[in-house]
Amino acid sequence: MKHRMLTICLVALATAVSGYAALGESMRRTLTPEEHLMYVQEQRGLHWRTLSPQQRCERQLQMHQVWASMSPADLQNLRQQLDARWNALPDSQKQHLEQRIQQRFANRSARRMGGSGRAGQRRCAGTANAPL
Repeated sequence: MKHRMLTICLVALATAVSGYAALGESMRRTLTPEEHLMYVQEQRGLHWRTLSPQQRCERQLQMHQVWASMSPADLQNLRQQLDARWNALPDSQKQHLEQRIQQRFANRSARRMGGSGRAGQRRCAGTANAPL
C-alpha cells in the first residue's frame, strides 16, 4: 500500500512541476530555438540597437519579469502564437533565421571550449538571477 501511495504522490508531484515550467525553468529550456528567437525579437522590438545599454537592461528586466509571471496556460498560448508566427514566415526567411540559430549555437560552444573571458558574465546586473 505504501508503494502505491508513494507512486501516486510522485506522479502528482511530477505533473505539478512540469505544469509550472515557466515559473522555474529558463526560457531556453522551455522554448524551442525557433520559438525563443521569435519571442526575443518580439519583446525587443524594432529599435533594439538604437537603445542605450541602460534602456536595453531595463527592457531585458521587463522580459524576465513577464516570463516569471506566466502561468502554464499563458505559456501554452504563447508557444502556439510563436509557432504560428514561425510557420507564417517565408521559407527564405526561415532558412536565414535557422542559419543564425546554428551560428549562435556554434559561437556558444566555441566560447565554452575556448574559455573566453566573457563566459558566464552578464551585462545587466539586475538580470543576473533571472532565467532567460
